[in-house]
Amino acid sequence: PSVPENPRPAVTAQEIDAVKPGIRGEQDVVRMIVEVMMSLIEVFGFQHQSVQNQAEHVSALWRSKMGDCATRSVALSVLHNDLLFSHRAWLETVEDAFPAGRGAVPAASAGQQLEEVCLYLCIWGEAGNVRFMPELLLFVFEAARQHY
Repeated sequence: PSVPENPRPAVTAQEIDAVKPGIRGEQDVVRMIVEVMMSLIEVFGFQHQSVQNQAEHVSALWRSKMGDCATRSVALSVLHNDLLFSHRAWLETVEDAFPAGRGAVPAASAGQQLEEVCLYLCIWGEAGNVRFMPELLLFVFEAARQHY
């Protein structure tokens, strides 16, 4: 069966930082997360309940980082780095297995960071016992990231 074309939402750092503080701003952040999560369901077929749990997880982690950062986009960047630091280190050790990922990993845009955080946590959320095998989890994440 063919895989649907990726309907990626175009989220920029400016859009993220333009979100106003308060309840309405939190709703806008949740909307951004939900848009990415719906795209992941469409492309990868993740379970809806698992994705809903991970959307709440991403929202909570991002909110937590916002307390220590000047802007929402900086908080997202810190969250992305915290979650995917081991992925970059692992990728350097196995770069021959992923020809498309050779060389330095370019800096991700805010939209890509949000997508990668959501993708990683969706995979982690559905991984069950595999999540205790971090190298396998990183392999699955990299294959999905390149596909997405």
